[in-house]
Amino acid sequence: MVLIFVDLTHLPVGLILPLLSHSRVLKVLRTQMNTSKPLNKRIHQTIITQKVRNQANVIKIKGHEDTFRRLLRMLPDITSGDSNNIEGQAAFIYFRTLFGNNFKRRQESIENSALNYAYTIVRSLSLVQSSRMVYSRLLVFFTIMSKTLLI
Repeated sequence: MVLIFVDLTHLPVGLILPLLSHSRVLKVLRTQMNTSKPLNKRIHQTIITQKVRNQANVIKIKGHEDTFRRLLRMLPDITSGDSNNIEGQAAFIYFRTLFGNNFKRRQESIENSALNYAYTIVRSLSLVQSSRMVYSRLLVFFTIMSKTLLI
């Protein structure tokens, strides 16, 4: 069980986690911390590529074949680290196609409220995972310190 606290805009600002965690979390954290910058950029490229591909598929399901093809044509332009900001360009096309040409991500609307709520859930899941990793590191630190003090 996890209790998540949100601010007035419904963004997560804190959480309470159980004190027990799985030992695999620390191994995952170590692996993530030891990845090189080029590998991180390639992972980012892979995530952005799949995100744009998913957006294209949603657009196709909604019946916008031309926009579907336009988004697919952007895929080869996604570089390591997305230095050309294809993610932003694709998002602009995606949201305007779904919600109309006047749609802006930062305006007050029911669509943005729903998107913000969904993003809050996703961010909360990320916070939970990050907090578990930090907690695992602290456990290891205190275990090492207590063993050192006992010697």
